[in-house]
Amino acid sequence: MLQAAELGLGTTWIGNFDPDLLCKEFEIPEHFAPICVLPLGYPAASSTPSDRHENRKPLEEIIFYDHF
Repeated sequence: MLQAAELGLGTTWIGNFDPDLLCKEFEIPEHFAPICVLPLGYPAASSTPSDRHENRKPLEEIIFYDHF
């Protein structure tokens, strides 16, 4: 990802996907287990992060220690 940024490319880590569908669509052999999707491309000149990058839940709502 750092090298992509150095080359002017945009990318992001996607961890929420259907691995079975991904394997089927891209004909990934059964002995491989995809753990992420990493799209890569040139960002639009006017691209900006979504509101989710600024509007975060408080850590107390998403991190639990010794209990849920």
